[in-house]
Amino acid sequence: MPTAPDRRLPARTSALVLSLTALPLAATLLFAAPGSAAQASPVSPTTQAPVAAPSAPTPEDLQGFLDTRVPELLARYDVPGAAAAVVADGAPVASGTYGYADPSDETPYTEEHLLPTGSVAKSFTAVAVLQLVDEGVLDLDEDVNAYLPEQARLPDTFDEPVTLHHLLTHTAGFEDRLGGTAVTDPDDLLALDEYVLDTDVERVHPPGRYSLYSNHGVTLAGYIVQQQTGIPFADGLRETLFDPLGMTDTAFVQLSEVDPERLPTPHHPDGSRAADLYLHQTPAGAAVTTTADMARFMTALLSQGELDGTRVLSASSVDAMFESQWALTSAASGVGYGTWEYRQESPRVVGHSGDLPGHHAEYFLVPETGLGLFLSSNAIVGPDSEVTDHLIEFRGDLRRTFLDAFAPPNTSVPADPDAEVDLNRYTGTFLNLRLSESEASRLRALSTFVLVDSAPGGGLTVASGPGAPLTMRPAGNGVFVSEDGLHRVVFGEGSEEASSLMFTGSAITTYERVGPLSNPLVHQSVLSVSLLVLATCLVWPLTALVRRLRKRPPHAPRRALWARLTAFAALLGSGVTFGAVGYVSVDMDASYRWLFEGSPMLGLPLLLTAPFLLGMVVWAVMAWAGRWWSVVGRIHYSFIALTGPALLAFGVYYRLLWPLN
Repeated sequence: MPTAPDRRLPARTSALVLSLTALPLAATLLFAAPGSAAQASPVSPTTQAPVAAPSAPTPEDLQGFLDTRVPELLARYDVPGAAAAVVADGAPVASGTYGYADPSDETPYTEEHLLPTGSVAKSFTAVAVLQLVDEGVLDLDEDVNAYLPEQARLPDTFDEPVTLHHLLTHTAGFEDRLGGTAVTDPDDLLALDEYVLDTDVERVHPPGRYSLYSNHGVTLAGYIVQQQTGIPFADGLRETLFDPLGMTDTAFVQLSEVDPERLPTPHHPDGSRAADLYLHQTPAGAAVTTTADMARFMTALLSQGELDGTRVLSASSVDAMFESQWALTSAASGVGYGTWEYRQESPRVVGHSGDLPGHHAEYFLVPETGLGLFLSSNAIVGPDSEVTDHLIEFRGDLRRTFLDAFAPPNTSVPADPDAEVDLNRYTGTFLNLRLSESEASRLRALSTFVLVDSAPGGGLTVASGPGAPLTMRPAGNGVFVSEDGLHRVVFGEGSEEASSLMFTGSAITTYERVGPLSNPLVHQSVLSVSLLVLATCLVWPLTALVRRLRKRPPHAPRRALWARLTAFAALLGSGVTFGAVGYVSVDMDASYRWLFEGSPMLGLPLLLTAPFLLGMVVWAVMAWAGRWWSVVGRIHYSFIALTGPALLAFGVYYRLLWPLN
């Protein structure tokens, strides 16, 4: 599930809103995006002088690194266990398993464990597409509708057609819906063709405009492979990729079909066991592998598509996987076919990460030096972790230290203290565009945005999550560098102001500037104020009791009681609705059931409450016409009545009003 550099939001929201917006990792990252839906990874180069390239590491150096650093980081991040493999000079040279596959009975990780890949499997799917391109069966620039049966063809929403190039670079412009993509009961799984033929995913951006991580797009690419070969997708990959490379323990398979004794036990960040999630979108992330098999796969890619005399991909297609096929700007990280850039500067670093509930994997390659590392773990951070920065996790820290040790950059991108930059062009709110337009997982918008303000001394503050904002200084060409040198943000320029931004190392997540009507901070404020105002109806029983004790007669007709009962019903229904949202935000397994399976529990309560929310407006008009209560009482009820349209508008926008979700 993966998949963003959300950097730290100012502490300006209420406790209620924080609970509603703290949507779990499972909901924000589906199958593989770097970090928190695209979590900005710490990157080299830094603002310091370039680091001198070390001599080529020996196998002993690399094995020593794993044996020392992995256990240290397991302890630092409170992760139960991990497995890793390193390749260099065209061969596997180091590997190891560390910690516990199941800490409850101290079962150790071993090289026999099958490791769920999550979205690392997208690289396998990209190879399958490129194999057919090598054979002349597929054309990367052809309209995909030419390869799809009529029932699965994409609508002509935009003038430009969607191509395989767009599918493999996440630039097709699909919404990112979670509902209907996975199940928690394997008996409910759909076959690949059933899923594709029964699923309508909206096209919301013109192809090629943005890179927006899309599991559906890669699934569609895998389905096209199946259609063109006439072989079930999983069988086809085994015949054309895994068997030829000797990857005997790698397969596209659901976790329910794997011997549970060979699977590490997955863990949530709170240390609890994660429930399994089964993917309809098989080509996007339903695979398992081993460290030995991934070492063979990485070696084949670094050897231009050939291993032990067997060629599985042309050298030109391997180059296409490694090269930047799309980038927001020339200064931004690029997306390849089935990979993305972790670092643009020489030596370039490319790869892919992947996440399923409690299973986390990543591989990255340094083609210039022939180095590669694969890592899998059964958590990325645990309950007793020393680390509080939500951007830092086990995999990212290991990647950073590995690259610092064995592949430091030859150049740096320093901040320019003399740069004259109009900072007003860059300030504003930028929304993560990896969102659903059609169901309740759109709630992710409440926590996946970036707030950019000007900073003293000629820089910017960039915030997108809990904690202190980053301070970033200009480096030219719309690039800003953090003061610690570990993070960069690149802005896409509009005519009068920056229209978008992207974090270096997170090429598959684009943020777009939004105005007040689409601003999550405005929505949070509307929600908080509306619920608080609606809750003031709870003072009525107290005032009624006071009136009764003072033996004052009622000063409103009996139907005024119905008006107040309507408000109580609206409060109860709203409490259930947003209580359900809060429940999903704290119970990750519930998020799988409700968000991925499209449960009506996030939409039905507000639908049932809608008559009461609208009824309050009618009662308010009648109260003024009939002069019920005092003027202060009528004003109070009117404010309460206004919360009805506000909460309904919130529900419509975030698809919380069934059947909108």
